Amino acid sequence: MTTASPLQLFPLPGHDCRTTKDGWKGRFASLKLRQGIVVNIIKVAITADQANVFTASGPAGTGHIAGCIVLQGQLKIRFPNSKEFDLEPQKFSLFPTKSLNFRVTAPKQEKLYLLTYCIPENILRWSIKGGNSHVSACLNSENNTRCRYLGIPVNPKIHRSVAEIMSARLSGQLLKLYLEGVILKSLALKIDLLDKLPPESDLLPPRSCLLYTSPSPRDS
Repeated sequence: MTTASPLQLFPLPGHDCRTTKDGWKGRFASLKLRQGIVVNIIKVAITADQANVFTASGPAGTGHIAGCIVLQGQLKIRFPNSKEFDLEPQKFSLFPTKSLNFRVTAPKQEKLYLLTYCIPENILRWSIKGGNSHVSACLNSENNTRCRYLGIPVNPKIHRSVAEIMSARLSGQLLKLYLEGVILKSLALKIDLLDKLPPESDLLPPRSCLLYTSPSPRDS
């Protein structure tokens, strides 16, 4: 099986700034794209023990999918009423933010390089509305606090799509247009990879927390 080589650390694109706050210092590039998509590229050094790097709180009904790829460094993520999970380099994570709070922390002196993004749920519902996708079942679940995909290894196709994002050399509105397309391409590749995992895979949420609206091809 072909494995992806470690991603190179490309210069940050877009409107980045240097800052020191909340126990970390470095660069944080955040771009708001069309259709409510937000992409963040974070390259920071942690200056306080267990600094809070990222917190999200999604009120009921907002409906977003959050994604994260760790390019460098070690992180821990905690969901309500749950243990901590490690977010490791060269692995991606996806999870819904509807009625879901989560907190990401990192130890002092850790150097982090992350790509995160948030995509409105309605974009996914339109593209996978047939209900045959594992992620579609996750979106339909009422118990979405357990519907999360953590630590999925990056395959060569996803590796290349992330490299396209990190090496973008456009600016202004053209950069936003380019990133929107590549982010959606990357998400499609991730969903395709998840749907090809065996049903018993430990990388998938328990089937008991999912709601399938139509028969899944993995059940046939």
